[in-house]
Amino acid sequence: PRYKVILLRDSTNDLMFIVRTVMELTRLCRAEATHKMWEAHHCGQSILLVTYRERAELYVEQFSTRNLQTTIEPV
Repeated sequence: PRYKVILLRDSTNDLMFIVRTVMELTRLCRAEATHKMWEAHHCGQSILLVTYRERAELYVEQFSTRNLQTTIEPV
């Protein structure tokens, strides 16, 4: 089964830090990462990508080590 990796709103970290982290961990380009950051900032969450469960869980762990909240949901 496939899972959505969802970035949650973050009011503690610098917005550019969030963009850089999304770019580094997901390989999204700057424009896409910026869009995802603003979407999470204004709407509360943003779907970063869809992948298999094990990989989605790995992304959650990686974002967690950088103090960013993400979650996964089945598609």
